[in-house]
Amino acid sequence: MAKVRLELESIEILAKRSKWNLYFICYTNHPEDPSKSLMRLLPKTGTIQLTKKSDNPYSFKPKGEGSDGLKVYQNELNQDKEVVIRLCMMQSRKRLRNTAEVLADVKEQLTIKGLKDILTLSRLQWFVVDAGIDVLTKSLSKIKDRELGFISMDEEFGEEFKKNPNQKRTKKISSGKAKLTWIWDLKD
Repeated sequence: MAKVRLELESIEILAKRSKWNLYFICYTNHPEDPSKSLMRLLPKTGTIQLTKKSDNPYSFKPKGEGSDGLKVYQNELNQDKEVVIRLCMMQSRKRLRNTAEVLADVKEQLTIKGLKDILTLSRLQWFVVDAGIDVLTKSLSKIKDRELGFISMDEEFGEEFKKNPNQKRTKKISSGKAKLTWIWDLKD
């Protein structure tokens, strides 16, 4: 069965600010139960700290041939040949913010059972959320940190992936404050 991988290649901040403490909340459909969704935080610990000395464009991909960016998603391709991925870019109000604090905020906003288990998909750990993507989206907008914007990275793996299994995408987040570049990779 074919496998798909999604990785962030770079981000470019389009808003002016001297310091940024960024992280991403990534969520997708549960592969076996449509009433649930999966969520993970990127990077795994802390935030991405950009200062006055940092360039607005930030690359997640190290220099060198064969290097990878920040891995977001990897799993077997479903029968529909479609993957639904949503990404919220967050600005932490605290310089040092850890994953546990963010998860506590998310769990507090979920009016139902909240975060349940951990599911591992191709060595990436995801938190199982006892709610669909629409409920999770509303909950994320209420956490303490500032949401800078949202982006849909949904992909249908059709004819263009037969010609070139690596497809690069670039798009501004919903607020227009940043531009993300990512790569979808399909392997048979």
